[in-house]
Amino acid sequence: MSEQTTPRVQLNILANLAGRAWAILSVFLFVPLYLNLAGLEGYAMITFYATLSAVLLVADGGLAIGLARELARDTGSRKQDLVRTTEVIFIGIALVAMLIIILGADFISTNWLSAETYSASRVKGYLILMAIASGTQLISSIYFGALNGLQQQVRANVLQFLWSLFRQVSGLVALLLTKDLLYFFICQIVSNVAYAWACRFFLLQKISVTGAPTATFDLSAVRGMMRFSGGVFAITLVSIIVLQSDKIIVSYLSTLKEFGVYGVAAAVAQAPGVLTTPVSVALIPRLTQLVSNREFGKLERIYHHGFRVLALLVIPLSTVLMVFSEQIIFLWTNNPDVTAAAHMPATLLITGSIFFALHVPAYCLALAYGETKYNIVFGSILAVVGIAGYFLLVPRLGLNGPGVVWSLMNLVITPLNLLVVQNAFKIGNQLKILVMVLFLSLLSLITMMGLKTLMSEEISLVPFGMIISVGMIFIVFVFIRFFCQSSFKDFIRGFEV
Repeated sequence: MSEQTTPRVQLNILANLAGRAWAILSVFLFVPLYLNLAGLEGYAMITFYATLSAVLLVADGGLAIGLARELARDTGSRKQDLVRTTEVIFIGIALVAMLIIILGADFISTNWLSAETYSASRVKGYLILMAIASGTQLISSIYFGALNGLQQQVRANVLQFLWSLFRQVSGLVALLLTKDLLYFFICQIVSNVAYAWACRFFLLQKISVTGAPTATFDLSAVRGMMRFSGGVFAITLVSIIVLQSDKIIVSYLSTLKEFGVYGVAAAVAQAPGVLTTPVSVALIPRLTQLVSNREFGKLERIYHHGFRVLALLVIPLSTVLMVFSEQIIFLWTNNPDVTAAAHMPATLLITGSIFFALHVPAYCLALAYGETKYNIVFGSILAVVGIAGYFLLVPRLGLNGPGVVWSLMNLVITPLNLLVVQNAFKIGNQLKILVMVLFLSLLSLITMMGLKTLMSEEISLVPFGMIISVGMIFIVFVFIRFFCQSSFKDFIRGFEV
């Protein structure tokens, strides 16, 4: 493979990291504003919209990841027909999903969401707009995934950043001017349509070939990826159940205000999962190419390095959020009531999310081999145990119940998942992975607990940020320089072996 064609994985990692950093930053920037402008029940409705959008991702049937994988493998002249056929199927699926939600809006508004501020008819109207907004966002995911498959991850993340910024700001302006969620959701629809169009424009520009025949709808173009997409669909279904069932069950068993508090805790706890995306998006195409080329020595080295990068992204920051959850939520929301109710659920959820994030390299490895059964089996175990646990413990422990279930089951399942998948695909030096995780976890926990003893209880944002930044720099330096015995530059370039 020539130098010109070698994927610049470290550039893709940095581009995806910037995109994920913005995703985290946008949460911390905009959630307090939503709470202030829309109130706790209004924020709960926004959280329900985010949950609905995530749940709707299952409707893609694995087509988005399947298309990205096919494009990463270079399908030559079939690219245009492949994209056209997939997008037609995808749009049809999205329209059906929107219709189902619209038809169920009356039931959800009267039998599921317990609102005090909003009437059932008003909630139903919001749900209809949520359906349209979620459906248009679903359509954009196929174009975003295709750009990633074509190694256009810098461009894809720039588009995602602009979309996120526009929809967040326009939604806030709508709330500021009208105090009505109706206009907030209209802004979401407009933003999602514009984003889908922009991603599609750049995708077609990338795959266009001068003099090539017009792209046509041809089912034979997608037949080769259907088996893989079917497996990914099963994984996606299981993942959605695992990651969203707590919110769905809490929204049913609690009042809308309590669900709003849980939404704050869940927003803090999503950081570990968000931080895995830069690694997984860049790692899957690279591992797929190495499997296709049967370069198994390189594959093992890149897998190990991907695990180190992911651990360094996830563990230190997640430890900060876990140790300082009460201080962070108060500095973030400036609401003592929300802080008192949300900080313990957030701590428990973050603990479980750290363990859950560490399974991602094994997930990428299995997908690179086109194997989905391991992810489906372990995900199904998490889904079944999680749902049963949430229904059992939410009535008894309140908003702390989901965090207890989430932490315990990931503590047990993730090590088993890693052991089985790594053995199946003959990944060696597994003890080094365990030692690395333990070392980084202890280093992060000891550093942050030590810094906590130096802080006063009423510390302001600026000194808090400065102290935490010093601690993070110390952790990164010790891990890269002494544990990995590498320079920062070589650590970043570790994917090019």
